[in-house]
Amino acid sequence: MCGLFGSITKKGIVLTQEQQSKKQSIIVGLALAMQERGIDSTGIAGIINNDLVVVKQAVTARKLVEKKEFKQLLASNPSILLGHTRLATVGEVSD
Repeated sequence: MCGLFGSITKKGIVLTQEQQSKKQSIIVGLALAMQERGIDSTGIAGIINNDLVVVKQAVTARKLVEKKEFKQLLASNPSILLGHTRLATVGEVSD
């Protein structure tokens, strides 16, 4: 089993500080909710200035959302975010 979560901010929309904070809280909440679908590894990817930034590790979502790299990715306010939690039903657990 696995879980997917994410968000898209419409092109050209500039979020206020309050909206960015709410978006970050929602993404963290979604990541934690998807932890029930997979506890072996978690990752999130975002598009920032047409560059793909990926943060992933063989840890639970609860642990990943506390990581500096995860927080920095959310703080950069990417227009597209896609996250994944994994339960290793086939293959090894690894970063």
